[in-house]
Parts: sequence; structure tokens; C-alpha cells
Amino acid sequence: MITIPALESISAVENLYGSLSRSKASKDLRIGAKLRGNAASSRACLMQFLITWAKQYPDARLVTRLDRNRDLEASIYHLAGEEHGILSLLLADNVETPDAATISQLAHAAAKRAYFHSFQQPKQFGSRFFLLISDTLVPVGRSSPFLRLSRFPRTEQKLRFANFFQSYLRSIFDVSKTVGLDSRTGLSLGELVFELLANTEEWGSVTADGSPLVKSMRGLFVNIHLPRIDTGIPCNESVDPHHIKRYFSEFPQFQKGKGALLELSIFDSGIGLAKQWLKADYSPEISISEEYAAVTNCFAKHATSSASSTRGNGLFYIMRLLTQARGYLRFRGGRLALFRDFTIHPHPYADRREPPPIRTSGEGRSRFEFLLDWKTGEDQIQANPLAEGALFSVWLPLIEVDAQLKLLLQ
Repeated sequence: MITIPALESISAVENLYGSLSRSKASKDLRIGAKLRGNAASSRACLMQFLITWAKQYPDARLVTRLDRNRDLEASIYHLAGEEHGILSLLLADNVETPDAATISQLAHAAAKRAYFHSFQQPKQFGSRFFLLISDTLVPVGRSSPFLRLSRFPRTEQKLRFANFFQSYLRSIFDVSKTVGLDSRTGLSLGELVFELLANTEEWGSVTADGSPLVKSMRGLFVNIHLPRIDTGIPCNESVDPHHIKRYFSEFPQFQKGKGALLELSIFDSGIGLAKQWLKADYSPEISISEEYAAVTNCFAKHATSSASSTRGNGLFYIMRLLTQARGYLRFRGGRLALFRDFTIHPHPYADRREPPPIRTSGEGRSRFEFLLDWKTGEDQIQANPLAEGALFSVWLPLIEVDAQLKLLLQ
């Protein structure tokens, strides 16, 4: 049986995929009401693993730690109030107690009730908040009051969402003690998140032929991480790749133990970037270099798999903003685990509205929209266990100024 570990690192979650690939291992999943640990991007990585588990093994059991001799209904609703709880309960077809009592109907009802009561608006969990969008429970375009902007032109949608997002940051995080966000920074972050969420609406809610995706789930994490006592950074450098430590070494505040990290993570349960890009040309037997080329093509300006002329700028915009903010991007989807450290690999056209036409290297890789292998930190891409959907994690450093943390933009 698969058991969720303490979320002390991204690598701890990645190791769970090995349990899915072992042929004789049980694919049943045991979850508790609370998660231990909160390393940067680890919770978002767990959401993607839960999606992968549910899609690859729909007949597997979700085994809770709930005692049916107590107030079972209240306990299930409490589990559904947690990020990992509501997602797993909505995805799993078979939910049981530790003594193998089936509680699927009760669990699904509790999860739906929690979704409609809490998760259509960003829900606060201490220093983080979480937004879940289910196109399965509510028709696309009406899934969340927070995102109900489809009646406006795209430019106005982005501006309205950016204002909403800025107000949420200010209402949830104590600006005077935690994060100092001026209006320009808040709007930029709102635009970044809007672009990522808009992209998930395109590739995360439908199949390659455009039909609605069964159990479509999309989500947003906003999380502030303080440095670990043992490492001085918000990650576990003993197990995560060395390039993470190198990234934080660029910022003196982390060396003094005063820095913090703002994480913006967006995930979806869609068919994945490579399949969405290649459509009919996609095959499970494609090479890892072909899969990589398909994903990185999505980052080029005006590159889109959609027929809409207004699409195709979102991921390029993100590359520009992360260059300006000296941020860090991690992508996980399909067999790829990729990253880009924008302190050493800035986008060369971040200050221009219109870059030159896309040019590629001999292997078909874009010269500007490249990403590196997350495990090795090199441009030789390795194949990983298959992860369903797509996960984007954006890291932005925060600095302390007069007892406040202000986003570092240059």
C-alpha cells in the first residue's frame, strides 16, 4: 500500500511514482487527515501525484484513517476540508476505512459539499491559500465566482483577475508583517497567475479531440515559505538537486536566515502539454527529445495549440516576468521534470514586446524557451515516471525591508 510521506522535499513526493511503476506493489493509497511538512512546491507535487494515481489506477482503493465507530460523517467532512483530502476524495472511486468498510458514497457527498462551500473561492490555510476548480462538478466557464470573467474581453479579464488576486493577497497575508506588495507587483503576479490558469482551461479541461475531460480538476497554490532551520533555505538540499541551493545563494537574505519564498503553483488533470501540442501526431512511443520539443514549443510567443488568435502568449509572458523578478520555474508533466533558473538563464527578450521569429537548435529545441533537466541540472533530458496533467511551480524571492518582505523585482 502506498503511504504519503512527510512533505520535506519535492524528491520525497517524486519517489511515490516508483510505487506506481512497480508491477507487483499494491496501488491502494493510504491518506491521513493532516500532512506533515511543507517544503516549497511539495504540496502541489502531491496534488499531481494524486491525479496520476487516480487516472492510472481508477480501481485502486483510497484508504482513510477514519474510525467508523466515531462521528464518521464529521470526520470525512474534516478530511475534505484539507487540500489533499478534497482532491483525493473527488478523484477516487473506492474509499474505505482502515477496516475495509466502504464509505465511497458518504465521502463523495462530503467532498462535493466542501467544494461548493469552501473551495470555489481561495481557502486560507495559515500562510497559504488554495483554489480548486472542478469543471466536472460545474460547467466550464461557471466553475468559480473567483474566475467568472468569460463575458469580458481577454485583456479586461486579465486586469480584473489581477485586481482580484492582488486584493486576495492583501486580505490573506498581513502586509505589515509578512509581504509588502505594491500595486505594480501585485498586478504583475495576478497577470502571471491568470495566464497559467487560462492555459489550464485550454489544455486541462478537454481531451485531444475537444470533448470534456472526465473528472477535470485544476488548482492554484499560493504559499509563503520561510527558510528551514537546518539549511537556511525553504528546501531540503540534502535530497533535492544542487541547482536549488545555487539559486538561493544568489540572494543574501537567505544566507542571513531572513529571506522567504513566494510559491505560485498551478496544476491540472489534463492530457498534458506534449499531447495537447502534438494532438493526432502524439504517440506514447515518442522519444523523450520529441516530448521535450513539444513542451518547450508551448513557451514561444504566439505558439498555441488553440485555434484562437488571442492565445499563445501566456507562457512567453511568464518567461518575461520571471526574468524581471529573478525567479525560478519548475515544470512536471508526462515523462519530463524540468526547471529554469532565471538568475543565470534570463530570457534575452524579456524587455521587448515582440521577439524575433522562433529559431531552433539542431535538435529542434528553441534557443530562448529552453528548460533544463530537474534532476541533473543539465540540458541532457532524462525520462521520469509518467505524471498526468501539468504542474507549473513559480518561485519568487522575498526580501525583508523595515520588518516587511517585499518582492524582489529588478
